[in-house]
Amino acid sequence: TSVSNGKSMGWIKFNYFFVYVVGFFFGGILVKNDVYVFTLGKDYDAGTVVACILSFVFAFFTIGAALPNLAYIAQGKAAALEIFGLVEQAEKKKQARAGGKKIPESAFKG
Repeated sequence: TSVSNGKSMGWIKFNYFFVYVVGFFFGGILVKNDVYVFTLGKDYDAGTVVACILSFVFAFFTIGAALPNLAYIAQGKAAALEIFGLVEQAEKKKQARAGGKKIPESAFKG
C-alpha cells in the first residue's frame, strides 16, 4: 500500500542522511584529534573523510540494488527443490523396475 511504501522510503532516506551525519561527525573528530591513518601514511584530512563517507554511501546503494534479486534466488531454489524431487522419484521407479537392485559403479569402469 501507499502508506507502507511511504514508510519504507522514509526509512531509506533517514538512513541515507544518517550515514552522512555520523560520517561527518566522526570524521570531524578524527581530523580534530590528528588521528594517523596507517594505510595512507598520513593524518586524516577532509578529503579522506569525504572519500570514506562516499564509499559507504555507494556501498549502501549497491547493496540496495542487489536486494531485489534475492527474491529470484529464493524462487530458483524452490523450483530446484521440486525438480530434484522429481528426479529422485524417477530414480526410485527405475530401481523398482530393475528389480530393486542398484548396479555398482565398478561395473561401468573399463
